[in-house]
Amino acid sequence: MKKTVCKVGIMGLLGISMISTSLFGNVSTASAQERETTYATQYEFTMNNLNQYNGLRVKEVGNPTIYLIDNGTKRGITSPEVYNRLFRNWDNVHELLTLSGVPNGTVIDGNMGLVKFENNPKVYLLDKNIHGNTVKRWITSPSAMDKYNFRWDMPIMPSWMEHTIPDGTSIHY
Repeated sequence: MKKTVCKVGIMGLLGISMISTSLFGNVSTASAQERETTYATQYEFTMNNLNQYNGLRVKEVGNPTIYLIDNGTKRGITSPEVYNRLFRNWDNVHELLTLSGVPNGTVIDGNMGLVKFENNPKVYLLDKNIHGNTVKRWITSPSAMDKYNFRWDMPIMPSWMEHTIPDGTSIHY
């Protein structure tokens, strides 16, 4: 089994250029079943533009909470049920040593989700703004859906509801 651990420091979180290095090589433990190779992936990360990492799903080593990087913040996902309603699968959740350098964003809870409206091909994320009010955030392209790993199956709401929910910031690739 391979375990990936990502090093993150004050000046870095997840860089565009990933340098994969062997940290410990083969690590033997008391039990043969426990043997695994551990690799560390070091990400050089620029803190001056956290938005470039939007769409990544991350967690800290030893902490079960998964976060979505969105608008340059880490947004905790409250439960596996909420996670499964938003994302296609559990692949590519990056495990990091720390997320302390990333500002907290609004928590993603059961009141948020993906929707479409009748007679409109656009996909929206029903989300909360910084004041806690519900907004609809247009996901501008299939590439943005893929970047965030969002599901394509979602409820279709009546068209009259589209105009009752204010627009939030769009989600771009």
